[in-house]
Amino acid sequence: MRLLRTGISAAMLCFILAAATVMAQDKVDKPMLLSGEHWTYRRMDLWKNEEIERFREDLLGGVGDSLTVLWTILSSQDGRRRNSVTYEFLDASTLAFYDPKAEGRHVPLQFPLYPGKTWSFQYTYHPQLASDLSIQQSAVVEGWENVTVPAGTFRTLKVVHHGHYFATSSGASWTGQIYETYWYAPDAKRVVKMEYRDTQYGGSTWDQWRDELVDLKVFSAK
Repeated sequence: MRLLRTGISAAMLCFILAAATVMAQDKVDKPMLLSGEHWTYRRMDLWKNEEIERFREDLLGGVGDSLTVLWTILSSQDGRRRNSVTYEFLDASTLAFYDPKAEGRHVPLQFPLYPGKTWSFQYTYHPQLASDLSIQQSAVVEGWENVTVPAGTFRTLKVVHHGHYFATSSGASWTGQIYETYWYAPDAKRVVKMEYRDTQYGGSTWDQWRDELVDLKVFSAK
């Protein structure tokens, strides 16, 4: 009986050690982003299946997790945005850009990432006077997936978001659902593909688009 209990304990110990090894291999820490790196994306309108905008993000530097990015609109169907250049602020711990019109934080990623990890967040957006957009979302890391985009094929962690929003504008109000999916590639140090869809009252799709990585330049951490 004592040998049987010892055998079970040894087997359990082996299982725990094996599981811990797998978890350690699947765990992805935040990327070490370096000045001079850049990423170019194209945005696809999923209603028309056509490119509507192309933009480039150049990392200029920063302190800690607060980084400065030069955002250049290379082409756009919106003439007001075409060739615009702005300085944006990136949070390296979530790969989210700071939005001065938002209260709270949008959290697309939450490092370290590993299959099964979940988190939730909420924020309020004030797009214009007398308008508010309140959003609540939950995210889960579904697992590893190979993804092909114009920049190449990458091993990625797939992160799926689902949430809902409540909007008001000039006395009117409505609600809907939000769906976001991110494919984060450690080798690219960024999301290589992102899909977005939201619904209007009644559940029909209102907006849907996809960002895909087209080109990149990254350095190995020394």
